[in-house]
Amino acid sequence: MISTGTIVSMFVPILFSLILFIGLILFYRKKTGIAVIPLILGAIGIYCVFEGFGKSLACRGTD
Repeated sequence: MISTGTIVSMFVPILFSLILFIGLILFYRKKTGIAVIPLILGAIGIYCVFEGFGKSLACRGTD
């Protein structure tokens, strides 16, 4: 069984990353006037690309 401390220690960095991402978006939107939608779509695209690379690298040695 997985302990509660392990689950919390995985959840805290995820929450911190999301709060930091949203905070930086709001900060730069107010400071420079950047558009939010392209930034979020780019973040989703980068995630998909890295996820694809990770899966392709993980499946390399299964021949």
